[in-house]
Amino acid sequence: MNKTLKKGLIGAACIALGYTFKRGIKLLFDALDARAQMKRTERAKKDADKQAEEQKKTEELDPECKIKNQALIDKQKVFELYGLLDRKEPVCEDLTNSRVEETRGSQPLIGRLIVSGDLCVVASQPGVGKSLFTTQVAIEVARGMASQLFTFDMGHQPPQRVMYFDKESADEDRYDRYGRLGHINNLEYYPKARFDTVYQFLITLYRKIERGNLWEKDLTIIIDTLNAMFLYRSNSDQVKLFDALLNLRDKFAEKGSRLTVIIVHHTVKEPKRDIDLSDVGGRADLMQMVTKGITLCETGKKDTLLVKVIKSKSQSVKSFLVKKVDAPYVHYEAVDNNGSNTTKNVGRPSEYEEIWKLHQQGKDKHEIAKILGINVRTVKNNLQKQHVQAS
Repeated sequence: MNKTLKKGLIGAACIALGYTFKRGIKLLFDALDARAQMKRTERAKKDADKQAEEQKKTEELDPECKIKNQALIDKQKVFELYGLLDRKEPVCEDLTNSRVEETRGSQPLIGRLIVSGDLCVVASQPGVGKSLFTTQVAIEVARGMASQLFTFDMGHQPPQRVMYFDKESADEDRYDRYGRLGHINNLEYYPKARFDTVYQFLITLYRKIERGNLWEKDLTIIIDTLNAMFLYRSNSDQVKLFDALLNLRDKFAEKGSRLTVIIVHHTVKEPKRDIDLSDVGGRADLMQMVTKGITLCETGKKDTLLVKVIKSKSQSVKSFLVKKVDAPYVHYEAVDNNGSNTTKNVGRPSEYEEIWKLHQQGKDKHEIAKILGINVRTVKNNLQKQHVQAS
């Protein structure tokens, strides 16, 4: 055989053997990598199963742990649905000036007390009558009727959908108070509303709105009460609740409709004396997110309450008296300054006019302050402005 041909065949064989060797080495390393990856996967699965078993045992011993773990799952879903950011504190600014649409010029919901689009907190000490007050609001909004909380028609909207989430009122109490009214159109009442977490409630609320296709309709949501509705609620969760409700309100606004939220809250302090917004919501920075703060105060007179606005971004009434009435259903009606029921079709006087009227009736500054639920110095200053010496 030609010497050159032999060299060529030997060279070709070497090339082939070299290529095969390199490929074999590569396949060997790939096989080793695959085996190592399989071992890592098996190890991770065993660790996950062990962790799940330990978590299950922990949850059986500590039910709250299960709620917290589920909250982490629901939290991510709420962030996606509501477009929230993963922050634990509210923005350090008055959100009623930036994110929230100004309520000036908005359509009245309950006169100038609550207007469409408000995020409103109604607070008082336990047992004063918050649920009775907010249920009346729900009925009047659902029916589109002029509110009986005022002595004249302060304006109202057409009937709109109301979702009332109630944790505290018993069924028999509601039947005794409102049974004679029968079914009320547009009012969806959810008794014994109890949710494990804030996030569970937000998911439920979003689903109800989505399934009912309510985005392009005005809607009012009432939460009664914030203190008792959630089995587990931290400060950061409460921030997320308010933040999510504002984002939900913004989404309604994009559709050309209005979402109004009324949150009922207990406060241990006497609302008529030295109350601060932090006493209503638990923290002052959180209450920056609220557009309207309302307190209900006992007056010392049987079944008579003072309704007082402690925060408002719109031109709103400041304070007025209401009296509990049993017929045709249990509700509140406005009373005049003498404490008797009135149906006069007159305007609500300003704070000074109320002070001046009581002064003309011979009331001294301490009596006027007690009736109107304001400070004695305020009475004195208002009278002095008109060159009247308070007695």
